[in-house]
Amino acid sequence: MREQLATITSPTLVIVGRHDWVCPPAAGRVLAAGIPGAQLVELPDAGHFGFSETPAPFVRAVREHLGHISAGGPTGEPLTLGHRRAA
Repeated sequence: MREQLATITSPTLVIVGRHDWVCPPAAGRVLAAGIPGAQLVELPDAGHFGFSETPAPFVRAVREHLGHISAGGPTGEPLTLGHRRAA
């Protein structure tokens, strides 16, 4: 599906754990490189479950990403959480 990554237009955050053996950082870098405007965050002290292994850095990365989007980030459109844009 790598050839389809370039078709993703949603603001994308790829979070990887440095010690993840299920989906290693190299795979996260491939995802981020293939998705236009994607942001990559590597959690240095996490494995596959960064959200529970290192919750503070995980939440910080997500908040920063959402703050960037709501400020008119990659798509130029603010994101309103809890609401979906009409298709």
